[in-house]
Amino acid sequence: VTLELYRKAGNVLVATYAGEPDDGAFTLTTPTNQTVGGYYLVLTNEADGAYFGRSATFDLERIEVLDPAEGAVWAAGSSQTVTWNTGAANADGLVRLSLRAADNSSSRALANNVSYADGLRAVTIPATTTAGPYYVQLLYTYTPPGGSETRYVTNSNVFTVTGPAPVAGGAVSSRHFAA
Repeated sequence: VTLELYRKAGNVLVATYAGEPDDGAFTLTTPTNQTVGGYYLVLTNEADGAYFGRSATFDLERIEVLDPAEGAVWAAGSSQTVTWNTGAANADGLVRLSLRAADNSSSRALANNVSYADGLRAVTIPATTTAGPYYVQLLYTYTPPGGSETRYVTNSNVFTVTGPAPVAGGAVSSRHFAA
């Protein structure tokens, strides 16, 4: 069969999935950067085009990292809060947060097994983080009882990590002792 994904607003063809087995199941991978809203699928039998159907309209939502904001500046060694929207997936899912270099040359875990429903997590930017542009990657995972795993990866806006955070109590003065 061939499946075609349409955006309801304007009936715009978004993607075509051809040559799928006629087994009654299909795992839909939506193309990136689709707007949220109503979508539907059109199913056509490739052997006989007279056999086709259209799904009910469904909503496509996405998990979005809301903070850090575009252009934010976070210091290495500082505590920060990462936030994400919580209406686009099953609330029983878990989230893993990673700090990734904007050029994808490095990645560091920030938090694991965080409840998706929380919508926020305080993290510490490792003190040894090299200054430069970064983003937070959110990996959402949910497995229903007896079902198959759902995974979704999204990235925050790019922000800048600067040198280490200042030490509490101000600068340390040097002392000299003579023997």
